[in-house]
Amino acid sequence: QAEEEKADQEKDEMTRQEEEAAYLAMDAEEEANKTPEDWQRNYVDPENDEWWKKPEHIEEYQKDPEDPEAPWMMDESGKGPISPEEAAEREQWFKDNWWKSPKFSQEWRRDGE
Repeated sequence: QAEEEKADQEKDEMTRQEEEAAYLAMDAEEEANKTPEDWQRNYVDPENDEWWKKPEHIEEYQKDPEDPEAPWMMDESGKGPISPEEAAEREQWFKDNWWKSPKFSQEWRRDGE
């Protein structure tokens, strides 16, 4: 009986390892298929603790600068809107840093213009 239990445990361990290898392969394939824009969109700058300056939020601003529900218009908790003064400061930053959007920065990297 002990041998059967050991065999079952080994079988379970092999199944677990096969499943883990399959998940890792899927993750690797997904990573390999990402475009530079995808990478940049998800980039977190360790020097910058202002979360709303992430490239994905620059891109969101460029798509719809008037969206009051946009994440970049919310406070840090994500539950309430920011003050009009803070909104104006962020909007100006987005306007000044338009080129940091994944679309524009990757075009520049590819085309040099």
